[in-house]
Amino acid sequence: MAFIPSVIMMTLFSPDPVYLVSVGVGVWGPGHPVMWGWAIVKFRVVIGIGHAGTLISAILFLLRQKMAHLLNRAAKP
Repeated sequence: MAFIPSVIMMTLFSPDPVYLVSVGVGVWGPGHPVMWGWAIVKFRVVIGIGHAGTLISAILFLLRQKMAHLLNRAAKP
């Protein structure tokens, strides 16, 4: 069911990694004197989301909130 859309998306987006590998990470802009570059920005966003989730879980655990069990139950498939 999802095979055809995934093949279409792979066909549309496959030139991007090929271009990145052939040219290098300079296409993200890390050489620009003002920018950090998209690789660093995306990495920081992912780390920030991870830290936020850990902080919320720790606060719920330390305060012995029953809502933490509901969130864990909702997170499981």
